[in-house]
Amino acid sequence: MFPPSRVGACPTEEQRRRRVFESAVRPSDVDLPEKVAAMIGKTLGNLRIIAKIGEGGMAAVYLAEHVGIPRRFAVKSLPPALQRDPTFRKRFYEEAQRQALLDHPNIVQVTDFFEEAGQFFLVMEYVDGQDLSKKITSKGKLPESEAVAIVRDILQGLRFAHDKGLAHRDMKPSNVLIDESGRARISDFGIAVLIGARETRLTATGAVVGSPWYMSPEQIERPQDVDGRSDIYALGILLYEMLTGEVPFDGASDFNIHYQQIKASVPDPREKNPAISKDMAHIIMKAMAKDPAERFQDCGEVLHAIDARETPSPRFKRTAINRVLLAVTVASAGVIVYLYTALPGVAPPSGPPVPSSPVRRPDEARPPLTPAQQKDELLSQLRKEGFLRVNVERIGNGVVILTGSVDTSAQRDRVLRLAREVTGASTVEFDSWSK
Repeated sequence: MFPPSRVGACPTEEQRRRRVFESAVRPSDVDLPEKVAAMIGKTLGNLRIIAKIGEGGMAAVYLAEHVGIPRRFAVKSLPPALQRDPTFRKRFYEEAQRQALLDHPNIVQVTDFFEEAGQFFLVMEYVDGQDLSKKITSKGKLPESEAVAIVRDILQGLRFAHDKGLAHRDMKPSNVLIDESGRARISDFGIAVLIGARETRLTATGAVVGSPWYMSPEQIERPQDVDGRSDIYALGILLYEMLTGEVPFDGASDFNIHYQQIKASVPDPREKNPAISKDMAHIIMKAMAKDPAERFQDCGEVLHAIDARETPSPRFKRTAINRVLLAVTVASAGVIVYLYTALPGVAPPSGPPVPSSPVRRPDEARPPLTPAQQKDELLSQLRKEGFLRVNVERIGNGVVILTGSVDTSAQRDRVLRLAREVTGASTVEFDSWSK
């Protein structure tokens, strides 16, 4: 096997998508201009096609309006070549039914699926926003705080799907949509499964399923063994790309990139962007471990690592505050003693002595709050910061459950941090819908 090499500048996500598309389909499979023109204005069931809004290696995407209600949908037209696969129809209906169960605020839900004149269609929610690849292209690299907010949303969606036994298999920036509220939502869940099932190659086209820049080693070598940890590997690459503006592995051919995914060491992202924190670099490199057993084993572990990176423990915070208060008290006492003893004509104040407040030693533990007191304190802090729609459902056993809604991902992150700071809980659940 030849060693890896890098040729030319790192391609953009759009160039990568075009390369996958051109290698994955034959001319007869593409929605050519005349086919696109025929689709515009066409009515499929209750949906009228308005425009073509996207294209990838797996399908073309059209914007459609419901003829009876004022609502828009995204209609994905799968490659006509799939008609030649005798097993696809059964896989299509089985997988589409499973995808329809993925009702989660961080997943673009499939609302319908059907076959017409030998063509297969998936109907999904229309997300008014932009995909992550465009955001990375426009900014070059994202601040760590913004990348963390996006990856939190992705992890929440992936965890929901993994709990139902569904892996994505094709996580990449163009499959992450950022809506107008800033919430990240995963699209194309199960499309790779639909077309590839447990096989390595497309039956009709002979193209490898998946995008080589984001494929895990086992997805390349042992596609039948892929599980949710393969999505975690791809998520590590997404984090790397968001924070550096580049993918970790690239080359002149898919073969070259596959070689690097399997054999090459993961580059330290701080060499590309020194502003990345040491803890975040560790999270990226652990998520991208070659051996699935050495990665984070589920999305919850990744979220816990991110939380530990962001939020120091409440006990540490209390100790630091107590040390500062003690230092201020001692300094104040020294100034008073100096004024009374060193300056002439200054007499001590008359009258009975004023009792001083006891100073807590820095190593003295703060009396623990009861769950009810923690709930009151957390609600008070939330109201002070203007989170009037957030309620505390339950506190206990290191877990805080919140309900309600916020307006942005940044506000949701602030609510989560407040909950951890006030209660010291290791787990905070807040599946909010942004309003």
